[in-house]
Amino acid sequence: MADSKSFMSPDFLTKFIYEYRDLPCLWKVRSGEYSNKLQRRGAWEHLVRITREKIPNADLNFVKKKVDSIRASFRKELRKIRDNTRSGASADGMYTPTLWYFELLKFTAEHEQPAHTKSILDENKEIALDKTFEEKFCMVEMQAEPNEDVNNVQNELTLNTESHSSSLKRRKISKKRARIEAEEGLRQRKEILGKASAVLNKPEDEYDDLGKTYAAKLRRMPAAQRDIADKLIVDVLYKGLQNTLTTSYFISEFGFPMGSCQGRDVTSLHTTKSNCSTPVTSSSPKEYKFQPDEYV
Repeated sequence: MADSKSFMSPDFLTKFIYEYRDLPCLWKVRSGEYSNKLQRRGAWEHLVRITREKIPNADLNFVKKKVDSIRASFRKELRKIRDNTRSGASADGMYTPTLWYFELLKFTAEHEQPAHTKSILDENKEIALDKTFEEKFCMVEMQAEPNEDVNNVQNELTLNTESHSSSLKRRKISKKRARIEAEEGLRQRKEILGKASAVLNKPEDEYDDLGKTYAAKLRRMPAAQRDIADKLIVDVLYKGLQNTLTTSYFISEFGFPMGSCQGRDVTSLHTTKSNCSTPVTSSSPKEYKFQPDEYV
């Protein structure tokens, strides 16, 4: 009871409502951030820290209960004003709110939807909470703190009994949809794991072993040598894919003296037979070419 009075003191509650107003993810129901669970969790933790400055033993449940209480009192006053307006009362007969923090909470007025109202304390409960459990929950809450604010919560829940039935149906549909999505996600994960297992458990053949052997040797080469080896290997594989490799193909080292074979194309695998003399060693850089032996 002492904690409740400390919380409801004008100086602290005014500060608390200002902090609450700066956290629209907790009250702006038609915004995208209202559905962001991570952002809402952080906002509640912030309000708990603010409350502990006044009430050291305050926890999340205490803060949610208090927010629900002041919001319920505000809705009650707001409903009286709206009912008074619809009745066509004159300006002199308009209802004047008696709640001292009514003006502080007016920023929530356009987001109050009595037909869809639910207690903030129910957020951490199961989606398909049945009506009997909710009524018992409210009774426990009233026994724990029998003050005017809790009575306001009870009155608000009583007025929303009909809306709770339709809300409960929507929750059940949402639960069913969530279950279907979870089953689909599990099926997809099993499918991916099955494919990965098939790849990992696939028996290796002699070509896999050769690939590992070639990779090990390439790693031992200098970078420039790896580039040359890669080019030659790619050429061989390309010819093999074209079905043009024969037993007459080999890699030869050419070193022609200047002028003996000028103008000849010695880089292509499809040049005509060369009339050059037997290759001799020259001082020019050596070139390794992939040629059929009939062209040498």
